[in-house]
Amino acid sequence: MTFMSLLGVILLITGIVIPLFSASAIKPNHLVFAGAAVINGFILIVQGWRSDPILQFCQLILAVVTIFYTFETVQLRRHKP
Repeated sequence: MTFMSLLGVILLITGIVIPLFSASAIKPNHLVFAGAAVINGFILIVQGWRSDPILQFCQLILAVVTIFYTFETVQLRRHKP
């Protein structure tokens, strides 16, 4: 399994699991980023082994931003008064 396929598995799991933790109320922007993570993860699982290095770097940046945004959103929602 290549690095990008592993990143795809992580993104797929993140896109499915993290929105489940924000059980209070899921906003549409949460679903958009979760959907982007799921679609991006699936593409990386299927096509990650033949990506160019520049494309792999862009996918890595997109994955980090998506995971950070969803995690931060869940944390902010958890600490809401």
